Amino acid sequence: MKEFILGLDVSTSVIGMSIFKRCEDGLDIIISESLELKNKETNKLKGLEALLIKNTIFEKKLEQYVALIKITYNDRITKVVIEEPLFSSNNALTCGVLLKFNGIISATVYKTIGVVADYISSYDARMYAFPILCAVNVYNKKGEKRSKKELQKSLKDGKLPLFGNFAFGISKKDVIFDMIVEQYPNINILLDKKGEIKKSNYDASDSIVCILGKLNMDKCNNVKPKIISYDIQNDKILYKTQWMNNIYEHKIVIDGSS
Repeated sequence: MKEFILGLDVSTSVIGMSIFKRCEDGLDIIISESLELKNKETNKLKGLEALLIKNTIFEKKLEQYVALIKITYNDRITKVVIEEPLFSSNNALTCGVLLKFNGIISATVYKTIGVVADYISSYDARMYAFPILCAVNVYNKKGEKRSKKELQKSLKDGKLPLFGNFAFGISKKDVIFDMIVEQYPNINILLDKKGEIKKSNYDASDSIVCILGKLNMDKCNNVKPKIISYDIQNDKILYKTQWMNNIYEHKIVIDGSS
């Protein structure tokens, strides 16, 4: 038995799109790419009309995917996962546009392949795709390492925020992208004219994370990573976290000791 799953990371400029084949042997990545929505035509338009034209670009690409799966595998996409819009902006208009476009995309998915999409937040997608990223906060917002007392309290409280091992302000998209490339080294990576990684690659990797996160979240019934043991020493703190049957070992160096 096999299943084809489409992951989408939607914005009004780029849509990250990935397809996985799930079977008894595990997950195989079929496609991972970013669909550019900005062009000479869409740049001239505003408001709802611009969103509708961008949706036609998406619809054509989705139809190509449908044909590919049909011709290559004699099968169809039966599951779609979309990352929920992140409303971190104070601009209510921007939030409204994103919400509206996600609704349009969801309607197109249903019209084209007859599937009602599942949504997952970026936080849950990252947490369940890579539970090892859930760790005690090592640094404060000033970039300073937290004291042993503060770290000990976090351990006792069982607080495991995402990217806890990283400095505050770290580029989370870079971290996620690097982890995706490590796990799937054969994915296509786009470079700009300077030979640098194009930002649209992040959209493609986020669409992969949507799928991985949703599948893991469903499998574990929303169980979150937790601290199962810790050892506080003079120069370091060792602790272990667990998610399902996976155990992750963490180390925090204190006072510059190695």
